[in-house]
Amino acid sequence: ELIGMPASILYADIAVRDKMLKELQLKGKITDFVGEGKRKDGSTFWASMNIRLLYHNGKVSGTEGIVRDISDRKLAERALVLSKEKAEESERKYRELFDEMIDGFSYNEVICDSNGNPVDYVTLEVNNAFEKILNLKGESILGIKASTFLPADELKLRLEMFGPVALTGKHLSYTVYSTYYQKYFDGKAYSPEKGKFAITFSEVTEKKVAEEALREKQEE
Repeated sequence: ELIGMPASILYADIAVRDKMLKELQLKGKITDFVGEGKRKDGSTFWASMNIRLLYHNGKVSGTEGIVRDISDRKLAERALVLSKEKAEESERKYRELFDEMIDGFSYNEVICDSNGNPVDYVTLEVNNAFEKILNLKGESILGIKASTFLPADELKLRLEMFGPVALTGKHLSYTVYSTYYQKYFDGKAYSPEKGKFAITFSEVTEKKVAEEALREKQEE
């Protein structure tokens, strides 16, 4: 059915065929040239073509080649691209939400001694609210052991609170006064994976001071 017919009937896009022929004339052969082919019923498929020129008496006499249907490969590649685009979009939305949170957030990893007891921790990530509430640049503490910048009593307090969360996976809701920051904090802690803990928190100093003043007044 093909003998004597123009080769153009095999191509879904004549522009692609012309590009292929131009490359073939320049190089004498092409390897894994990808384009859409056309079937007898008019449907198309992705094809990979390996073609070389044939010569007779020093002149081009024809072509010889192999065409492979690579539709499955192209579909897999497209699915991968879409998956990546979806992941990037999800990451973008997550980052926007993360950065716009009102509550402070930090993600941390505990460091244990030879007996498995938490003795230190490293902060892996913080959000904008964390920096604003604590008046602290995240880049100044990320990847650094907390013991290098926290007083011993503050480190001890945090390890007692968050160490068990990281190691057992139990959630924790807390209200605590930090002598280091001289502020009250209200928050929650949880463990995304063993050995790590994440906390969300807000400053409630004014609220706690008001509550304490009201309590004292009621006791008078």
